[in-house]
Amino acid sequence: MYFKSFNSIGKTVKTMCAISAILCAMFAIACTSEGMLTNSVFPVTARATECKRFDADFSGSYTAVVISDPHFSSGRERLPEEFYQWLDELPQERKLRLCLVLGDIANHGLSSEYEFYNAFVQEMRGRGMEVYGILGNHDVFESGDFGRNYLSAVEPHAACYSVRTPRLSYYFIDTADDLVGQPQYSALESQMKADSNPKIILSHVPIYAPTSIYYRMKNSVERARLLSLFSRHNVRMFLCGHLHEHHTYDMGTFEEIIVNTSAKGSWGILTVDESAGKFKYENVSSKN
Repeated sequence: MYFKSFNSIGKTVKTMCAISAILCAMFAIACTSEGMLTNSVFPVTARATECKRFDADFSGSYTAVVISDPHFSSGRERLPEEFYQWLDELPQERKLRLCLVLGDIANHGLSSEYEFYNAFVQEMRGRGMEVYGILGNHDVFESGDFGRNYLSAVEPHAACYSVRTPRLSYYFIDTADDLVGQPQYSALESQMKADSNPKIILSHVPIYAPTSIYYRMKNSVERARLLSLFSRHNVRMFLCGHLHEHHTYDMGTFEEIIVNTSAKGSWGILTVDESAGKFKYENVSSKN
């Protein structure tokens, strides 16, 4: 009786060990060099192989609204009503020209959720703003399509791109995998070398974050290369989200600004004076 029990336990342990070995192997396949899960189906190295350039006619002084992590979904078809009230009460002299969306546009990455976002885009255009967005981790991982729904539904249908005015350039980068990847880095480097404008970078994931490693770019070598690239090519500001909190950090030659989620009634306002080369970010909270 006892021998049978021990034999049964032994088989159970062997089975558990075999399952653990399989899981460890699967985990290793799906890990980066720094031990964090990544996407091997349609990764950033496949999504962001170029940096498309778009020219814009913005000039002089204007204002951009900055929102992050709206997580459009069923039951969250619009931003909080406080956002629209704030827009209505904003003085006309602020000259709203842009709305910048820092990723996690759709909560589950579903095509139906991007319909809510595109309705938002049309509403902002009706208020005189052009809207530009980027991929977030929810746009890539939640639906199992790894960003394809986003690229199909969201203009300008690009994972990495720049919007260039005569005196300022905005660079929208894909960091949804917590990585930039060599193809995207090379595309950014090539375009930035030929672009003498001051630059604002827009990313979902921060370069650094005050909490756990989950909320920042994972590869330390890649972070160092980006800091070097940005310092050499006149980057003045790095706007990002992901953390659902507001923080500002001095990165030496530029500021990293983490924008709180609009789902919590928070967003930002970026005042731009292209003629003077001045940019100012202010955090806005409906809770204040």
